[in-house]
Amino acid sequence: MSRVLLGIYLLVLAAVGVFVFLPTGALVPSVAAAGAGWVALVALVNWLLVRRHPARPAGTGWAFVVAFVAGVLVFGAMAPVNEALMGALDGAGRFARWAASPIEEETLKLLAAVLVMASFKRIDNPVAAALIGMTVGFGFQCVEDVFYVDKGVLYNMVSDADGFAQSAPGRVITPVSHCLYTALAAYGAGKAMFTPGTSGGWRFGTALAWFLAGYALHAANNVGAEFAGDSVAGTVFIIALLIALPVLGIWLYVRSRKSAATQASATPQLP
Repeated sequence: MSRVLLGIYLLVLAAVGVFVFLPTGALVPSVAAAGAGWVALVALVNWLLVRRHPARPAGTGWAFVVAFVAGVLVFGAMAPVNEALMGALDGAGRFARWAASPIEEETLKLLAAVLVMASFKRIDNPVAAALIGMTVGFGFQCVEDVFYVDKGVLYNMVSDADGFAQSAPGRVITPVSHCLYTALAAYGAGKAMFTPGTSGGWRFGTALAWFLAGYALHAANNVGAEFAGDSVAGTVFIIALLIALPVLGIWLYVRSRKSAATQASATPQLP
């Protein structure tokens, strides 16, 4: 049943992306070519990160392929929804608009991760769940990068090359964002799904707490980027955050490997 729900969810995301999102704009050919390479590179980096991770159960390669594709499809469906939300919050003020903007993105990404986890039974521990979330986030992030670079090229009044030069570096130097947000949320969902002997209230509270942790980082990033040019404090905040996010992401990844390796070595092996 879970695989049926996952299939339906992916088909709905794909339909929204194809019939609602894609007709809204033209992708510059040069950006499309560079974007295809970028998506392939991100997919490769993601696979290298999960392939030999001690927490990844054997035989789960396809789960990560599906998770990456799901992240790509979530972005295609998310862009028109996000624009509608920002329009609805137009009178709420800049802070409220940008603080609220991640809620639907994080919800749909987490739903994709949970459906993937439920569909592949070998995903059976919270760290593996976090890796699934990371993969969904990477899929989302790489297509978002292409989308924003394309907008930078289309709306640049000087030239396509100038638009690319101004928009691409900012996307490339901030790779640790959605993969971190969704990994945190999926870790909480994994603890809720794979920790036996716990109450429904504990499971809900744990999943919600980790979801809010990822959401808070995303909201802080959006708000910081919006107010960066308004004051020295805003600029310092966003620079500090852009340094802190990859440091946190790398630290959590390294810690997850050590924790999973320690747990695996402590598990009795059958003769």
